Amino acid sequence: MAEAEGGMPERDQETLDLFIAESLEALDRIERLLLAAEEGTVPRDMLATLFRDIHTIKGTSGFLALRRILSLSHAAEDLMAKLRDGGLVMTPSHIGCLMEVADRLRRMVESVRDNDASEGDFDPAELVDRLHALMEDPPAAKADAPAPAP
Repeated sequence: MAEAEGGMPERDQETLDLFIAESLEALDRIERLLLAAEEGTVPRDMLATLFRDIHTIKGTSGFLALRRILSLSHAAEDLMAKLRDGGLVMTPSHIGCLMEVADRLRRMVESVRDNDASEGDFDPAELVDRLHALMEDPPAAKADAPAPAP
């Protein structure tokens, strides 16, 4: 990708428009699935869909050098991978944090759409740290896990 003045990459408008449309559609699906997860058991294919949608947002935002969206979606993808692969059991804390991620990603994507490809001024660092904490705190995240054999 060529660089524009100021060291920022030049972005193809067609690719950017496609990213915006697909990301907003994926975020709608993510929010619907997370709301459904609040109501009961999370089937494995739902976790795979959540992971795939976050992965797509992460990959395309990286290609487009949308660094804040990339940072947040990458951390969310890492958490989703652990949930999908069974390393963690989804809890209300995961759902709540992922809902906040979806909301923040939506706002950033809308900012890209509405503000000449600017992600806005939201710093995702604190939310990224919360996602990492949810991955590193198995006792709180592994609700109802069986006790280890003696």
